[in-house]
Amino acid sequence: MTAPPDLPSIGTSRHPPLSPTRSLVEIREDSAVRTALILDDSGKRLELLTPDGRRVHVPASRVILDLEHELAAEGSDEAELLTARLNGLRAWERDAEERAKTLSLPDLHRLASERLGTGRRFDLRALAGEHFGAVSAADCSALTRSLTPKNPYFRFDGKGFVARASEEVARLEEQQREEEALERRRTEFVATCRARLDGDDQPWADGDESFLTVLRDVALHGERSKQRRPAGALAAAILDESAGSLSGERALVLLVDLGVYSRHENLSLLRAGIRLEFPTEVLEETERLDPTALDPGERVDLRDLEIVTIDDASTIEIDDGLSLQRRGNGWRLGIHVADAAHFVRPGTALDDEARQRSTTHYLPERIVPMLPARIGQDLASLEPEVDRPALSVMVDFTGSHELEGFRVHASWIRSRRRLTYEDCEAALEGRGSPDWIRDLAPLAKVLEQERLAAGATPIRTPELAIHLDEENDDFEVRLVDPGRPARHLVSEMMILANRLVAETCSSRGVAAIYRSQQPANTDQPPPPTDCYEPVSVNAFRRCLQRTEVLIEARPHAGLGVNAYLQATSPLRRYQDLVVHRNLKAALQGQPQPHDRSEVQALAVSTEEAGRRARGVENEVDVYWILQDAARRIGELEEAVVLRVESRRTVIELARWAHRSAVPTRPDHAPGQQLQVRIRAVHPRRGHLSVEQVGGGSEA
Repeated sequence: MTAPPDLPSIGTSRHPPLSPTRSLVEIREDSAVRTALILDDSGKRLELLTPDGRRVHVPASRVILDLEHELAAEGSDEAELLTARLNGLRAWERDAEERAKTLSLPDLHRLASERLGTGRRFDLRALAGEHFGAVSAADCSALTRSLTPKNPYFRFDGKGFVARASEEVARLEEQQREEEALERRRTEFVATCRARLDGDDQPWADGDESFLTVLRDVALHGERSKQRRPAGALAAAILDESAGSLSGERALVLLVDLGVYSRHENLSLLRAGIRLEFPTEVLEETERLDPTALDPGERVDLRDLEIVTIDDASTIEIDDGLSLQRRGNGWRLGIHVADAAHFVRPGTALDDEARQRSTTHYLPERIVPMLPARIGQDLASLEPEVDRPALSVMVDFTGSHELEGFRVHASWIRSRRRLTYEDCEAALEGRGSPDWIRDLAPLAKVLEQERLAAGATPIRTPELAIHLDEENDDFEVRLVDPGRPARHLVSEMMILANRLVAETCSSRGVAAIYRSQQPANTDQPPPPTDCYEPVSVNAFRRCLQRTEVLIEARPHAGLGVNAYLQATSPLRRYQDLVVHRNLKAALQGQPQPHDRSEVQALAVSTEEAGRRARGVENEVDVYWILQDAARRIGELEEAVVLRVESRRTVIELARWAHRSAVPTRPDHAPGQQLQVRIRAVHPRRGHLSVEQVGGGSEA
């Protein structure tokens, strides 16, 4: 059928004059429809009286419909007349709103589609006539209120109403149902949150995760989050307060109160996007591994050797072990490294996951492993009294500890004992076993002296040890001396093994990931190795060259060796795993799994992952240092001046070997001992403020 002619638009040259002054119009005000009384019509702008008594000036384009109806009112003067008009206007609007509630949008749409057409503007009065049988201003007012709010059936295009096509209606109805379902889930989520805040530990529903994700994003990223406004609206609904954008700190507090995060939640780990759990596919693949499966090549049987492992008591991935045998007047040292490559084969889901993780994250509250526990803590880990595949570096020394020769074998081994560093210290002092541990100490000393003579610049710095007691919500932060004899001994053995594996890979043409470092850019001597001197360590570190990751062997000046790579931690470093695969294949006469171009790509990706891991671990260390400092606000701490700048003096707090700063004073000098008072601490922001107390002692 032929559509009726368009209604002329309001406020244009095509629009006829509005009805006489005091006529009623329907206008758009924000997203609502309001009835207003025309007080003055100057053409492009109207002066209107609204039901709430305001006189407003609006453009004529805001008018949805001229009702062409004059509101009757009586009064003895202008004030009474205005009051009467206001009362009439309010009554009209109430009546229109009530009448609009009785109208069915689907019925109106069906009628408009059949009689007036879709996709084009129609005459509202024509629809009123079709629906009501007659046209009145009150009917048109009710229709305007029914059709104007956002709905799937009609739209207002700025000049008039358009009935949507049936396909568009179906799509918008589905969208509306989804929005309504989302709003129901949101309402239920808010109710659950309020109950949890009141102490009722209600479980989360399936649909709650999307809302929690919004809050988490703000807690993790703060002002950089794009979810601050929706998160603010959620928080306002939960806490029953006015809405606004949500800060990261408030989001964190809310999530802690809701039981989603713990008080000390590791935000650095979550912010880095590190996956905490292994995918089901990887775990299932791991469970199918056969621990008795053999390699295609041969292995040397070294299970008769007395091998011990030496680690921290908390270590869960046991990578390496040591053995020592008398050989005539000399010694045969064995450095045995777990063969994770025996279980983690290229092209598997397990290998893909290990490559993406690239490293194990050792954090105070948890360990996020590179490999699933069945491999890293069981099948490949060098646990006592079980047979394990390994890569063994067998090194022959004379009685005076001169290196005579070495060989690298794919092997079978059986560790006899697991020692802690404390057990090793006892054995070195003659208070424990095995006795041959004492014979390793002079060998380690000779190895270190040889590296120092070759230009090595070891830097001795204390290591941070953080122990959490989650049951009591307590923690301890302390420094550990890495120069203790047991740690020094193990360190020298690992450096030796990595050096000899690097030489083997280089001479055999094995594609491997090498590490190199140019000499320090300074003439000053390196820091002493028998103690920790913060000032000299700080100054020397600023002169060190960056370590390079290469696919060809070059000298490593910092370690004093001609070739170096990392091969002693394949359970927790993917680079070591790659080296093992290629070297073992070469030793067994098999093709290398990774060619040079692939090794190059893996070097880049795994090195970046390693940097991210170190960044996370450093942030976590600082967080716990500052948590410990927060318990000491107002207390005095010992510090040493590292360097003096124009406006600030950089200091190191002795308790934690952690840097801070104080305003520069004329008497400040590197090495000067200070006392400082802790003023303010904000662990989540990484902020620590201290003030100097009194003068300092001489440097």
